[in-house]
Amino acid sequence: MQRSDLAKALPLAALLLSLGLPALAQPAAPTEPPPRPDPNRMFNAMDTNADGRVTLDEVWARTQTRFTEADANRDGYLTQEEFRTLRRGPGDGPRRGPPGHDHAEHAQRMADARFRALDANRDGKVTLEEMRPQVEARFRAMDANSDQAITRDEMPRPRHGGHHGGRGPKPA
Repeated sequence: MQRSDLAKALPLAALLLSLGLPALAQPAAPTEPPPRPDPNRMFNAMDTNADGRVTLDEVWARTQTRFTEADANRDGYLTQEEFRTLRRGPGDGPRRGPPGHDHAEHAQRMADARFRALDANRDGKVTLEEMRPQVEARFRAMDANSDQAITRDEMPRPRHGGHHGGRGPKPA
């Protein structure tokens, strides 16, 4: 190949190579979808008498148990650090999110905000008494038919592509 032919071929080769580079730069598709949480796990944990209905008493008993488990030093208060463990449960490992999303950082910010909202007297500690109004309000909000019990149909369901629950009829 002569020098002039090489000079013509190099830009063409560079162009062809550059066309293939965007495909190489794309992130690899995940080999398996992220694990989906069991939508019945929370319900089953709270429905202690297995009657298919969760009452406020059952929710409150579960709240007290989780509070006691999170209160590492057994002083009757949850510090911000202890409170962060309250939201974790069996099987709550690292979660996947969109590229660049730091789930652990987001979860920590949300736990800290919730802690501040619950700490009614602003003493840097949360008691069961401070948690009760929020637990009762959330229970009432979930009890769509106001029958003093929550059924599986009243439980929030994850929306497709998100982790926050939504209510309404199940998709057909």
